[in-house]
Amino acid sequence: MTTNKMNNTIEFCQNSNYFETWLNNHGSNINQMYMSIGSKHNYPIVDFGILRNNQVQFCSNSAYQMLPIFIRNSYVETKKNLVVVVDDFHNTQRLEENMQLLTLEIDGHSIQNTHILLFDYVIRPENIETLCNPFLKCAESMKIHTKNVKIANFIVFQRPNAQEYHLEQKIPSIMMEILKNHCNGKYVDSFYQWYGYMFYYYDYLYPYQKYHTSKLQNMIPIQKQLLEKKIYASQLDPFDYDKIDAFAKNDKGDLYDAWKYFKKHTIHLVNSLEE
Repeated sequence: MTTNKMNNTIEFCQNSNYFETWLNNHGSNINQMYMSIGSKHNYPIVDFGILRNNQVQFCSNSAYQMLPIFIRNSYVETKKNLVVVVDDFHNTQRLEENMQLLTLEIDGHSIQNTHILLFDYVIRPENIETLCNPFLKCAESMKIHTKNVKIANFIVFQRPNAQEYHLEQKIPSIMMEILKNHCNGKYVDSFYQWYGYMFYYYDYLYPYQKYHTSKLQNMIPIQKQLLEKKIYASQLDPFDYDKIDAFAKNDKGDLYDAWKYFKKHTIHLVNSLEE
């Protein structure tokens, strides 16, 4: 375990019993609970295979998958944030790299009152419920408001084989079934899905229950008719919204409504316009 002067801790575990113990030990005065699945840092560079600003390679956002802006910007002096990073941490070197990265992020961004658990857990369709139940029970027992409970799935493969494609397709539907059956569906809106390795949307999450159908309908029109025309060489960022708003308002169809709905139902991992 590592601890710093701003009351943050980073721990590691390899079994479900300790995971439950860790939740119980930290299960008081909680501000937010966040669990990311498949978000560990693997490589510093992502190759999108397309030329933008004379480059095809961009920095990985894995640090923000593990510690998104809504955790970094959330500070309540008497309360704490619980962060669980679920991934395959069997490789000792990879584990150490991730712990070092998180330590640097915490110190470099003055993050406070945040307790992180790196949970070595290989996700399969049949063990997702075993992972989620302790997390949800803790949230329920501590009466954490649903808006402050988030589970984000980052298991999306850039070039999947058949087995990987099956896994990434199954996880969201299984997760939704689990959440619908827990506490009468109280936490169905707490599940977020990553857009994956899509250039413009790389830094975005969306609430699966509320937005998945709209995402499928609107993703390409927004990209083709707005983003490629206004921010061609850059990844989408909340600081681009004003100029895209002005452009979208001139559309005589449904594009502006689709764009507004996108803004309402997505989370940018790195930047936020909220104070």
